[in-house]
Amino acid sequence: MSVRRRGIFLISSLITLVLVAMIITASLSLTSGFSLRADSSSDHANAKRAAESGLRYAEVRLQEDPGWRGDGNGIILNTPDLFVVEDRGNVYGLVKVAGQDFSQFRIRFNFQDGSAGGDGLDDPQKPTNFAYVSVNNLAKGTPTPLPRVDSNGIASHTPGSEEAPPFTAVVIVEGRAGNGLRQASPSNLLPADVEGQVSTSVMEAYLRVTGVNGLNAASMSAKDFVVDLGASGDTMTLAVQDKESQSAVIRSKESIKVLNGKTSGNLEAENGEARTKTGNIDARFESGDLTLATEQSTDRFYQLSFDEVEQADPSGNSLAAGTYVWWETSSGGELHYYDMDYEAYVKHIEANPTDPGSTSVSLPSSVSLSGTQLSLTGDVYIKKTGKGTTDFTLIPRGGAPEDPPSAVSTGFSSQAYAKALIAAGITLPQNRHGWRSTPTLSEFFAAGGPGDDPNWTTVIPGFQFRLAGDNNQGFEYQIDSQVVPTPTLEQAIEAFIEQKNPSGSYWQQNTTSGNGWEGQAKVWGVQVESVSPDALKELELGGTVSDNLTVNETQIHFSPPEGKSATLTSQGDIRIGGGVFGQGGSITSQGQIRISGLGTDLSANPNGQEGVSLYAKGDIVLSALKPTGTSGSYTYGDFNLKGVVYTQSNFEAKLGYDDPSVGDWGNLALTGSLVAYGGDPAGEPGANGNGSIKVTAKKFDLTFDPAYMNMLDGSPAGVRLEQTLKYTHR
Repeated sequence: MSVRRRGIFLISSLITLVLVAMIITASLSLTSGFSLRADSSSDHANAKRAAESGLRYAEVRLQEDPGWRGDGNGIILNTPDLFVVEDRGNVYGLVKVAGQDFSQFRIRFNFQDGSAGGDGLDDPQKPTNFAYVSVNNLAKGTPTPLPRVDSNGIASHTPGSEEAPPFTAVVIVEGRAGNGLRQASPSNLLPADVEGQVSTSVMEAYLRVTGVNGLNAASMSAKDFVVDLGASGDTMTLAVQDKESQSAVIRSKESIKVLNGKTSGNLEAENGEARTKTGNIDARFESGDLTLATEQSTDRFYQLSFDEVEQADPSGNSLAAGTYVWWETSSGGELHYYDMDYEAYVKHIEANPTDPGSTSVSLPSSVSLSGTQLSLTGDVYIKKTGKGTTDFTLIPRGGAPEDPPSAVSTGFSSQAYAKALIAAGITLPQNRHGWRSTPTLSEFFAAGGPGDDPNWTTVIPGFQFRLAGDNNQGFEYQIDSQVVPTPTLEQAIEAFIEQKNPSGSYWQQNTTSGNGWEGQAKVWGVQVESVSPDALKELELGGTVSDNLTVNETQIHFSPPEGKSATLTSQGDIRIGGGVFGQGGSITSQGQIRISGLGTDLSANPNGQEGVSLYAKGDIVLSALKPTGTSGSYTYGDFNLKGVVYTQSNFEAKLGYDDPSVGDWGNLALTGSLVAYGGDPAGEPGANGNGSIKVTAKKFDLTFDPAYMNMLDGSPAGVRLEQTLKYTHR
């Protein structure tokens, strides 16, 4: 298990020490919230001074280290007028003003409940009877209950008690002054016998990290967030588990687009918020459902490094890296092993389709086989082999294609190009066909009739073809004056492209316009990508192999004991062809994660460090393409994920494809949070040029659930704090 903890930052440099001392000393005479002029010599005034000094001290320490909890463990400041010791979560300070006796402040973070207690701290060497416990919740986007102290002086989180808000530290300081502290000194912080009068003042302040707007987000993407619901699709819904205290937020450093779906509205939200670079989104929604805001370049994303994620122990249960292949047998299936990464395996097996590899597969105690199901009851680490293999692949013998055959093209695809144009919202150049202005594609194809403005009618010289307005704010496809209806914008663009390319070759524009083709994959500034070479594919095994196993029959199942977790961890890519199911399961990869097949229903454990469902340094790609049993016919299954899905690259869910070979599309439901950081979380979002979220599905339900967010951090070291609330109790 990895233990997530920010390092303890001691204030060690002389410059920092002086700055802290100056800030606190200034607070002795310039306290906020009350006036000391009338009773500057009173014990109560000095107690207030001490409490305010303790508050300022805590603020400086938290700004230096957002993970601070009074755990510097030693003498932190030692000046004639100010002495501070930190003791495993408790802080004691002595303050002297104008030669008077010391006043004292006390801050308590330690529950004093033993080394295995709820605070993660060993008991202090000098316990305190101070009855108020502070909470540092700066790094969490969810509320944390404030501890309650029982009659024995032991603190615990009490359900239903007051809470520290997200990204906020609640600091409670007691100031003490009077004759009873005359014996207090740096060598006697807690006099055994407090004689005489002691006045106290308790201050409570809420210190919040600035610049964290939107950190309680259902999704974050450094690049575009695009959802395509298809022509007959439904809606994207944005929700939050706790409707009373939080809003559902989707954030993109670039754009948010919800395409197709219901014409009456394709984005539904309750108390929702969308944040983009421009402050606008491309979607159909009720104005009262969703608030639009501008995403600032400085707004932070959840920062979660691979080392901070729950991982399988390399020294524990392990499985050799390589490609594991289900072969059909009379009893169901048999697992064959190849010490190869996926790409090498594909090349090898397509050249040698009858090679059985090894049927002697060594499995750890946490892995079992039943038919064509691989079950994990505990953690499994994918161990690098002697040949250098690091990937883990589990597929049926015939492969596990992510995309239908019609989507796989090595050349130019007019359909892919049409989709790319629409998704990009490209503005066409003014000089291409003499248009009077620069319309967008949608404006161009949905223009009024030719009689209204002939310049909006496009005629391709040499081809009796045009797209013309139909006088109903629509358009029609005309060849030799014969109208051929084109029901969708995508089909119109596709027809437009194919008509001007009758031989299939790409069209060359006059180079003087600067708007011509730049090769078969790019035109009008839009890149049209073929299927990724990393994608899972259908294997070409020739006519010598007859194997009917498909992703409809193969599964991997996470089944740890109740309340426990099972994590699959790899140094390389993880590819799974088949269904993925279970409660308490997590997949973490230093490469990509690609799942293709029957569908997935995978839940991480909430309320703990194991809240991550999928984590990859590379892309996360999910597909639920299923063969129907009829040759060349497919449908899509559903994906249901609960937990945090986090990628340092891009996220894509492929649960639909617009093609006659595809029947029903699938649905995606994700509860928790989805993050496409686009780079090392220690740096800025999108630093590696990635960070996109793309979902193609009939319906997409995205629900923010803070129960899975305990490990996510939005507060890097060195933050600015603002005081949002302050109380003086006495």
